[in-house]
Amino acid sequence: MTILLGLHLFLVVLFVVWLKLALAYHWTQNTFFTFYWANVILLGVIDVIAFAVSSKAIWLINPPLLVFSWELFIFRSNHSRFNRLKWRV
Repeated sequence: MTILLGLHLFLVVLFVVWLKLALAYHWTQNTFFTFYWANVILLGVIDVIAFAVSSKAIWLINPPLLVFSWELFIFRSNHSRFNRLKWRV
């Protein structure tokens, strides 16, 4: 049962990360948002939802999102370099 619960949580986190990146990419194609700001907004929205659901949900969802959102802090001022590197990771 513990293994199934862990697998379920992993898949939920993976889906949330995929959804965040897909929405960020979609926003950058159709609006004035840059990939950086789309990620900042989505990370904030997901934090609010996680807090509304449960205080434990923040610890289940947020750390993987921060790992996958490293571009928010590293490449925020150099988008052209980020665009060249993001597909190599």
